[in-house]
Amino acid sequence: TPYFDHAVNLYNEYKDLGLGVGIHLNLMMGKPLCDGLDTLVDANGNFYKHMLFDSSKNFFDNDEMITEFTAQIEKALAAGIKLTHIDSHYGVHMQDPLFSVACTLAKKYDLPLRMIDVIRDRACAQGIRTAQKFTGGFFAQNTTVDYLKGYFESIDAESVEVLCRPAYIDEAIYNGSRYSLNRMKEIEVLCSDEVKELISNLDIELVNYSQIDYVVNNAESVKK
Repeated sequence: TPYFDHAVNLYNEYKDLGLGVGIHLNLMMGKPLCDGLDTLVDANGNFYKHMLFDSSKNFFDNDEMITEFTAQIEKALAAGIKLTHIDSHYGVHMQDPLFSVACTLAKKYDLPLRMIDVIRDRACAQGIRTAQKFTGGFFAQNTTVDYLKGYFESIDAESVEVLCRPAYIDEAIYNGSRYSLNRMKEIEVLCSDEVKELISNLDIELVNYSQIDYVVNNAESVKK
């Protein structure tokens, strides 16, 4: 996106403080890095927004997806970013037909994958690292300390990813995202003394994906 260079500058400013940065693969917003992607773009050369969620659209070419995603990963690496994991815009890498592409790239670059609970075993069965649990529930009306407390106290896991979308709002975010003002609420909650106390009381260690080595060697253990 147009904000790539700004993101790289922020990374360089904070990387020594333990900031972990994943590659947020994009197949739904703006234009691709590569030319000749006939199945991925419309007549104007833009990605098909949201079309991946339409089950009738099964014409995406796997080789084209690998080509574009590889270019995105290589661009981040060339900018000096030490990637910690792979995720994607709107989580499209967790949906077929992109899931197999994401697994191929995770193994090629030896990177963990963001995975939701219901499909984690499919990645772990291939030896791909991921967090042991995932919650996307810290969202909208659940952007509260009580939600985090209830979730953490209800699970038994060594590693958990809490999906969040904190941001300070400018005009671009306000006009370009359906989820805008609540991002500031997330910052307020996540940086609150109550959450810091919760983390301390539950003996939670804050880590990034570079410290995740959880692999389910036996996928049946997840299914149970």
